[in-house]
Amino acid sequence: MAEAPETARPASVAVAAQRLAENVHGSLADCAGLLVAGGEMGDLIAGHLHDAGLARLVVTARLARRAEMLARDMVCHHAPFDSLHALVADADIVVSAVASGRHLITRDMVAGALAARRRKPIFLIDAAVPGDIQPGVDALDGAFVYDLDDLENMAMAARAGHGATWADPAVAALREHFEAARRAVLDESPAAGPDEATGLLIDRLLRDPAEALREIAAHGGHDGEQALRLVRRLLGFKGGRR
Repeated sequence: MAEAPETARPASVAVAAQRLAENVHGSLADCAGLLVAGGEMGDLIAGHLHDAGLARLVVTARLARRAEMLARDMVCHHAPFDSLHALVADADIVVSAVASGRHLITRDMVAGALAARRRKPIFLIDAAVPGDIQPGVDALDGAFVYDLDDLENMAMAARAGHGATWADPAVAALREHFEAARRAVLDESPAAGPDEATGLLIDRLLRDPAEALREIAAHGGHDGEQALRLVRRLLGFKGGRR
């Protein structure tokens, strides 16, 4: 008889959620979280993020009494369910676990939240089955959506020894650097249109890597060849031109 497929432990799923959140936002100490309460997995993930250093957590639920009880247990705040639009806009991390059979967090809702946040990213975890988050939200620039299958796969890979834990801080640092560059461009050129702002951002992000590559190239030798191979791999192209 074939063995049942391995599943990730709930605690491992919560740790995977934490790592992904840190990849998107950096330190949790700078983040505000929102739990749209319903299922136990959502409570577990949000509770873990809170314990891991989340600056602020707000709980909302269809039943106000449930939100109040969870907020008391987690030592955090609660808010009315009918203010969900505003709550999503105020949150850096959203964990939704209602599983009502309809999409509570819609593309329009998240698009409006991102606009209000000046495109500051939102990390969303759909811990509901069926899902709470409308398909297509992850296509929005600045929205990072993961469901339980994603988290379980990541947790299982880490348990199997394939989790490149050394890379997590590097990815988080890159995210922080890119986000700082994006904000600087918006602050310095608030009237720039999309094309101009994109060009300015590309120039800013390329400046330091270009200087480093030119310095390596000036010395020649194998270091330059290795650097070029690494750049090609990181950027996903094989030839000299994309």
